[in-house]
Order: sequence, then structure tokens, then C-alpha cells
Amino acid sequence: MLKNDDYSYCLIDTPGVNSSLRSNDKSITEKKIKEEDYDILLYVLNAENMSSTDNFNHLNYILQNKKSNNIIFVINKLDSFRKGEDSIEDSIKNVKKELLKVGFENPIICPISAHAGFLAKQHLYSGIQDEDMLDELLELERKFKKEYWNLSKYYDNNITELQNNKYETLLINSGIRLLEQKILEM
Repeated sequence: MLKNDDYSYCLIDTPGVNSSLRSNDKSITEKKIKEEDYDILLYVLNAENMSSTDNFNHLNYILQNKKSNNIIFVINKLDSFRKGEDSIEDSIKNVKKELLKVGFENPIICPISAHAGFLAKQHLYSGIQDEDMLDELLELERKFKKEYWNLSKYYDNNITELQNNKYETLLINSGIRLLEQKILEM
């Protein structure tokens, strides 16, 4: 949970720009980037579909129209990768390469599994009653303990306090706590 007594946070969630279902999504997002007042821009990439022309064009638009240099590129859905078929490390390197090619200097890239984070937070704060969701949470908790899936190793910031709760550990290993910390640091 983001906690900072000195600031309040307002999130503006805009639609993705590569959806062919709704043609005005791109213009809505571009208008928000150009006209809204914001301190940080989180650009969320879908790990299952990162190399689209729409993403590349939109990144160029952001570079030309951003109101803040505080941009975090979030790679989500890494829990859908298959070990042996997909490479988290190569995906992060490729995203960085593309961002540098577009013109972003020293891009901040944060790999996450929002789904694992959602389930862990739901269990920590209100409990999960649904048996299927609980099974999924336990599977993700086991998965993100493994070295291949531990996304915390891709962050330069560390959470030093000892985690005595496996769901707090899941929030770290899924990248969620570290992304939150990165936002607070900006």
C-alpha cells in the first residue's frame, strides 16, 4: 500500500492504445497525456504483447508531449510466461533497447505481476473466501519463491525489513511493493 503522509495520490487510468475494439481510446489517452497535470506517468506494457507498432508510435507521442520526466515503464503479466519458452530477463532487455531507440534516456523499467499482487493484497487486507482464488494465490506464492520468477532481482531498490508473512513476500517477489516504493521515491 502506498503510504506517504505528505502527499495524496490521484490516479488517472487511461485506455490502452492498441485496442481495435474502441477507436477513440487512443485519442482519449493522448488528450490526458497532453492536458492533465501529473507528476509521474506509469506506462504499462502487456508482457504478452509488447512489440506492437501502436506501442512504438505511442511511446514517440509520450516522448514529445510528456509533462513530467518521471516516467516508469511497467511490464505486467509476467506470471503468464513459461519457463523454457519465455525469458523475463530478455524481455526487460528488449523493452529497454526499444525505449532507448525511441529516445528515453535511462528508462526506469519495473517488471510486475499485478494479478499476484492483487490476490496477495486481497488476502492480507480482507481475506479470500473463494476456493479457486485461494488455490491460485497459493500457486502464485510458490511460483514467485523460485529464482526464475522472483522479479525483485530486477529492481535497484530493496526492501530491507524482514518479511515474516509469505503474502508480503509475494508482494515483493511479484514486483508490486518495489514498484510502490519506486513511486514514493519520485
